[in-house]
Amino acid sequence: DTFQQAKWPTHYVALTSHSGKSRALYFTPYPSFDAWEKDTAAQAKNASLSAALDKAIVSDGDLLDGLDQAVAVYSEEMSYHAKPDLSHARFLDLSVYHVRPGHQKDWSDLVKLVISGYQKAGTPAHWAMFNMVYGRPGGDYLVLSSKASMTELDAEFGDKNFEKALGEEGMKKLGELEAASVDTID
Repeated sequence: DTFQQAKWPTHYVALTSHSGKSRALYFTPYPSFDAWEKDTAAQAKNASLSAALDKAIVSDGDLLDGLDQAVAVYSEEMSYHAKPDLSHARFLDLSVYHVRPGHQKDWSDLVKLVISGYQKAGTPAHWAMFNMVYGRPGGDYLVLSSKASMTELDAEFGDKNFEKALGEEGMKKLGELEAASVDTID
């Protein structure tokens, strides 16, 4: 790895898809936009690192059918028991929700209702939510939930405690809020 050879202090997490379109995603966390700017400037000043990255981009070009970049900002109030340490994760459930323009309050109410349902259900559900602020259409939210094994997915799909916790009226409200606020889910 180019960054490892340069002994670069910034690290990233790489993911490949198990479903949908074949793809690789790379996440580089920064504590602030300023830290991101400083890292980018330092990379540009490092001639050997810059040359190695340019070479890697050129050689990858023949293998890629596209390249997208986006910037996401962590939303603590829309996250639920987020697990920032991915060192034990083998799988990552990743979804992007596009919220209809003018329906931010419905989206916020939907997320609050979902969090309340999981709190009442006492399930081990968890996720980190990020507001996509650059590189995507406005109103996009990235939701990440790590899994140590696919056994966790079996348990989630078989668990009816969330529905029981919300009850019939809560599930109806959930459907209404989702229909009002969510345009698409990827």
